[in-house]
Parts: sequence; structure tokens; C-alpha cells
Amino acid sequence: MKRRLVLLLTITLIMGLIGGCGETGDYTDKSGMSFKALDYVTLSDYKGLDAYDVEVGVTDEELDAEVESTLEDYIEYIDVTDRGIEYEDSVNFDYSAAVNDEAVSDCAEKDYQIQVGVDEFNEDIADSMIGHKVGDVYTVKTAITEDLGESKIGELAVFTITINSIQIEKLPELTDSFVKEKTEYKTVDEFKDSVKKGLLESKSEEYMETIKQGLLDTIVKNSTFKDERPKELKEICKEACEADVASQAEMFGKSAEEFKSIFYEDGEFDESVASEVDLRLVVYAIAEKEKLFYNKNGIKKYKEEQAKAYEYDSVDEYVNDTGDDVISYESTYYNVVDFLYKNAKIKKVDEETYKKENPDIYDEEVSDDEDSDSDEVTEESDEEVGSSDESEDLEDVSEEEEPSVEVTSSDEVNSLNDEENSAVTEAPVLFDAN
Repeated sequence: MKRRLVLLLTITLIMGLIGGCGETGDYTDKSGMSFKALDYVTLSDYKGLDAYDVEVGVTDEELDAEVESTLEDYIEYIDVTDRGIEYEDSVNFDYSAAVNDEAVSDCAEKDYQIQVGVDEFNEDIADSMIGHKVGDVYTVKTAITEDLGESKIGELAVFTITINSIQIEKLPELTDSFVKEKTEYKTVDEFKDSVKKGLLESKSEEYMETIKQGLLDTIVKNSTFKDERPKELKEICKEACEADVASQAEMFGKSAEEFKSIFYEDGEFDESVASEVDLRLVVYAIAEKEKLFYNKNGIKKYKEEQAKAYEYDSVDEYVNDTGDDVISYESTYYNVVDFLYKNAKIKKVDEETYKKENPDIYDEEVSDDEDSDSDEVTEESDEEVGSSDESEDLEDVSEEEEPSVEVTSSDEVNSLNDEENSAVTEAPVLFDAN
């Protein structure tokens, strides 16, 4: 399955902030590119497409969850001194590692904080904390993982752990006095009404973003492209996709190449770039036909709107952070999807109906018959795996995945089983592309 790149997500998220940018006015038919998109693509029908106006609601469960999420900003941390560590405790600790009695300089931290069993961290070390108290110093043998250090990853090391503090999280009680003190509202009811209003707005925006992107995806799917695409656009899209991969990789603490190896199968990155080229060709082609590019005055107004929406101190700061090329394309994208929606055949539905009519977007909305078919496929797949020559190897791997970890006091370190352990983490699917 191909992945929709981060730049499309960024565009979608920004749409929720600025709403209908197409109303700024001051349009032209020039993109600033050296090519005309209409020379490369024959557009399918793009007016009168089916679209939705989703009437949203908020359930009691959704409201309670959002209220609790809001209260998490005011969590109190209470020190624990009369018991050992339990799962979900917040623990501050120091750690250092040694391989063959030699310290690993980049595998040591002071005042490191995790919520045990909740935060992603080396499971062997996290599990070893259970029962230890403040001031305890002990050692544990386990393999160095990427969340611990950059060198000697995979090698067995002796970790020295020092427990500095143990805390439990306590959500504040939602009362009128709390609301009055911590928020701009006076009562719990006022606060909840505000939270509900925000939920309704965000859900409406999310549905609208998905619907508008779906209109554009339909046009891309049904349009006809020449075999050769503009070299200029291909280079721009590749650079943009590479930049987005680098940004995502940094969030995961990995290099761009490592990120690609995890989240993209062979050839998928190139396919994603090609999909982005076609998407932009369609955006530009519609903008050419309908004169939806901003002229100089229009783009000036757009930049001012964006800078204000993102709370920049100045328009120049926004432009420097974003880049004129990105601004030019994003503004055109917004204008085009707004145009498509305004010229679509709108069907007003509730959330449940919308999800049922769009099962490809909302996987949880699957009929009983589809569930049955899915189970049959799963059973067939299991039979195939079971009859494969590789089944014994899979069983062997499963057995080896049980960690072999020893915890000792700081005065004693026992020998560790030298059997190597391996763990395979399935990469999450990011964004579907056409």
C-alpha cells in the first residue's frame, strides 16, 4: 500500500485553521511555473461530483474523554515514598551502561523520566523497576536499544539504574471553583459547553477536509495523463517529499534512510512522489481552467491570513518559515478544493450514514457479511502459513522473543544467557495514496 506523505497531511491540517481561503479574491490563471498543467492532463469531470455535508454530534463518552484530556494539562504529581514502583507510576531515574566492563558514553542519562508501562522505553529496564523504591541502585542486563543510545545497539550491556523519585499522577477534581480559577469560565457546565462546541467544530472540520480531499482524489483517479510529466514539477515534488520524510524521521529519532526502510517498501517512495506529481498537475490544471491562482495582491492577503492564523509576530516570519514556493502551491490547493466542494452535489447526512457509505475511509464500519468474508480470508491465510516450510522457523522466532533479563543488586551481577533476542515491530501505515 502506498503512503500519503506528510505534506498532504500538513495541507489538510492547515485547512482547518483558515477555512475558505478561496474567498480572498484577486485571482489569475498563472501558476508561476514554466509549464501549463493542461498540456499534460485531460481532466475528468470536476463539477457536480457527489459530496457530503456531515451533521456532527458529540456523545457523552466523547465529551467525557475530551474533558479528561483537557484536565491532563492540570495534572498534579504526588511524590511516593512509602512503597515500591508500580505500573503507571512516573519515575525519575539515572542510567548508565557498560559492555564488557567498559562504559558506553552515549548510553547514559541523568534525571530521565518515564511513566512505567505507558511510555515507550526499553521494556526490560521498565519492567525491572517494579518494586524498587526511591534511592535504590541496582543493575540489569539487557541489549542496548535505540531509545537508550546510539552506539553498540543490539549488544548486551550491564545497566546501572538509580531511582531518584517516584510520583503518581492525579487529575484535578472538576468543580466550579477549579473551573473559575483555571479557565475563563465560571461553572462546570459553561466549561463543558465550551469543550463540546470545540469538539463539534473540530469534527466538522475533519470531515470537511476528508471530503474535499476525496473530491480531488476522484478527479486524479479518473483523469488522463500524458506519459511524460513536467521535469520541473517532478523535481519540486521529490524535494518536497524528501523534506517531509526528513521531518518525520527526525520526530522518530531516525535518519531519513532509516525511516524509508521502515515505512516504505521497495519502490514505494518513488510511487508516492509520482502520485504527488499527478495530484499537483490536477490542482494546477483546475486552477488554470477556473483562474484560481492568486495574483500579487491576493497572495499578499493570503499570507496575512496565514500569519494571523498561526499567530506569527509578522508576515515575514511566516514567509521565512514556510517558503514562497510552498505558500504558492498551498494557497492554490485550498482554492481548488474549496471550488470543487462549492460546485459539488451536496448530500446532507449524519455521521453514522456517512461512515457506512464510506467504508474505505472508516474501516470500523464493516458489515457482518464483510466480517465473515474477512474471517474466511484470515483462516485461509493461517492455513497457508501453517503449511509453509517456514512455519517451523516462525515458531523458533516466537520462542526466542521471550526476553532473558537478570536484575541484581549493585554488589552482584550474575551471568546472562547469551542467547540473542530479536523483536520485530510492525511499521504503522501512515497515509494512503492513490
